[in-house]
Amino acid sequence: MPSPSCPRLESLTGRKGDLQLRPDIAALLASASHVLLDVDGVLCLGDEPLVDASPLIGAMLASRSVVVTTNDSRRPPAAQRARVSRAGVPMSVQIVTAADAIVECLNSLGCRRVAVVGTDGLRAHLLTSGVTVVQQGTQSYDAVVVGCVPDPDVVAPTAVAELVGDRPWLVTNTDLTVPTPTGPVPDTGAVIARVEPAIGRPPQVCGKPSGWMTAATSLVAGDIQRAIVIGDGIATDLAWARSRGWGSVLISGAVGGADDEGADVVVASLRDCVV
Repeated sequence: MPSPSCPRLESLTGRKGDLQLRPDIAALLASASHVLLDVDGVLCLGDEPLVDASPLIGAMLASRSVVVTTNDSRRPPAAQRARVSRAGVPMSVQIVTAADAIVECLNSLGCRRVAVVGTDGLRAHLLTSGVTVVQQGTQSYDAVVVGCVPDPDVVAPTAVAELVGDRPWLVTNTDLTVPTPTGPVPDTGAVIARVEPAIGRPPQVCGKPSGWMTAATSLVAGDIQRAIVIGDGIATDLAWARSRGWGSVLISGAVGGADDEGADVVVASLRDCVV
């Protein structure tokens, strides 16, 4: 259920139960088969909801599929579901994370045993997807998965380089920061910047805007031909839409002054999708 302190989008229309979309967004949605909705900076800040999106999602679901897509891989699946539920996302809407994209990439490489540099939430997600997560230094493994950690400065580049060796190393995403209620905090990109020079080669990026994220989303959403991406990331959400020829709505609250970034529609927040 949405947070009781979160204002309902219906109240912004003046017609309770009669949601009216902005004309430019309505026009985009008219030809879309899927809506791919970002989380951080759009639906939530950390675990706190930014909006009650249930009326808007209900309107979108009337004639198309909605999938929540996020580069966040810090949380286990249950915690991810809990936070978007507080923002009004119904249980029927599937969630695809960068951890799901990691699994798709591992499957393509034939790698089923991995060492992880990241959170317990990332490990839990991989385990529930059938990937064996080994204890570093005690068991053999095929690849290394790198995600966000609370403090990138504690990650030892030489130790990670030794862990990777000549194996594939996969990263959840390249975002340098993620928005939270208290301000931006380091994301996986900060870890990559710290360890890549020691490893000596770039990683395989699996989250948005990569094709692995598209593959993971297609697993739950079917063939995605005409999608609209709604997100706040220029290098992730907007780049993903561009690479696939999809429409885009940029939530500019965290990236002010982004009017010339090539999005089809720019709004300050998800609330501004309605009139």
